[in-house]
Amino acid sequence: MLQRMSRRLWPTLIALLAAVSLLAASNPARAAGADAASVTGVVDRLLDAWNKRDAASFSALFSEDGDFIETRGGRIHGRSNIQAAVAKLFKQAKAENHAARGQTDVKMVKPDVALILARLSITSGKSAPGGALATAVLVSAGGKWRISALEVATGVPAASGKR
Repeated sequence: MLQRMSRRLWPTLIALLAAVSLLAASNPARAAGADAASVTGVVDRLLDAWNKRDAASFSALFSEDGDFIETRGGRIHGRSNIQAAVAKLFKQAKAENHAARGQTDVKMVKPDVALILARLSITSGKSAPGGALATAVLVSAGGKWRISALEVATGVPAASGKR
């Protein structure tokens, strides 16, 4: 089941990388009342872990009971399951992928809950850029922001420009 899920997750994880890039470029003014740098810092670390192909660091940014909804609707629940799925994808990866950020908004739902909406542009090898939309919920507990839920949808136009 993990192997089948891994094949399906690959486009989602690529889009996730792009989401991370977008989160890092979010507009702090939209995150009034919260430390936007702390929220986007999680995204920076997620992107760094992806680029290094470090599944342990990648999954550590999720809450223990975090959820990752991949592009085809499959749900990976829990940090350890996310780590296992991502590690398998990293081992199977044949090409480096790159995600670029586009428009990103950080909306503070509550002082300890942030909603992130991001448009992504994804390139893989020599293929034309693709697009994705990412939605993430981050929750602050004990002074640390963690990803509680992340969903990535592919098949949308590529992001145009950074913001």
